[in-house]
Amino acid sequence: MIKKLEYLQKILPKASQSELLAEISYLENQESFEPLKEFISFIKAGDKASALHLINAYLQEKNHLKHKDDISLEGIKTHIKMLEVQLSVIVNKIAELQHTAGEYRSMHYREMNKVLSELLQLRKEVLFLKKEKDNSFTKEYEAAEEDEKQYKSTPPPAEHSNRVKLNADENVLLQKRYRQASKLCHPDLVAEELKAEAEHFFVILSKAYMANDLEIVSKILSRLENGEVVFAKASEVLSEYDMFRSTLSRLQSEVESRTTEYENLENSALIRTIKSIDQWDLYFSALRRRFEGEINLYKKELEELMS
Repeated sequence: MIKKLEYLQKILPKASQSELLAEISYLENQESFEPLKEFISFIKAGDKASALHLINAYLQEKNHLKHKDDISLEGIKTHIKMLEVQLSVIVNKIAELQHTAGEYRSMHYREMNKVLSELLQLRKEVLFLKKEKDNSFTKEYEAAEEDEKQYKSTPPPAEHSNRVKLNADENVLLQKRYRQASKLCHPDLVAEELKAEAEHFFVILSKAYMANDLEIVSKILSRLENGEVVFAKASEVLSEYDMFRSTLSRLQSEVESRTTEYENLENSALIRTIKSIDQWDLYFSALRRRFEGEINLYKKELEELMS
């Protein structure tokens, strides 16, 4: 309709009455609205000046509204890009906390598993002998037995079995390359039609990151940066207003959800414990000595109960 009116605007000054009447026959068959009705009336009456004035005003208003819509869309697109950056920062912070927690669990298992197993077994044996002599120790024994059973049935942390040992410089490089790669393939940041493929790719990246596999993370980043694998951002492919609005709403919701996830993780007991430790080696060394002291006390008590 707009294209037709723009064409009439162009030919109206020089076109004959018969030519104009032939042209507006198309308009008369279209859905009518007030400016169009007036325009047709002016043409039929031969009032070309009024018709031209009306069509000029109408098209000028339409162009103004289109310009406002373009500005609105650019504003939404800018907002989307800002949210993409914000979301990228948050998901990387979450990943870094999860990675640190994995490092802690792995080291805890490596340093403490043997001594904790021995401690729990000795405590159970001591309480068993106490229970045999005094029934008031029954509940304590049952609790100790359950503690040992649960500890033995708990598998090693997944991070422990396949985690590569990195030095400080390699760990910094791993963090940096993971952040760069995740910005290019995180499923929450890519266009809707690429989410499933990005999800699969991101899972591989995340597993490599959690395993400290600097080689795999580096290869993935190289493929992304070299254009072997490309995941367009949502802000790079959208072209319609409704799609922009939908993406904006989704990203706002995702940022809010991920922010809550990050805050909960940061305030968890495990992360608070980790943050309170200045030097892990000294911490686990002191903890191991404390447990070894308790083991020695249980051994003495066990000897006394058996004598």
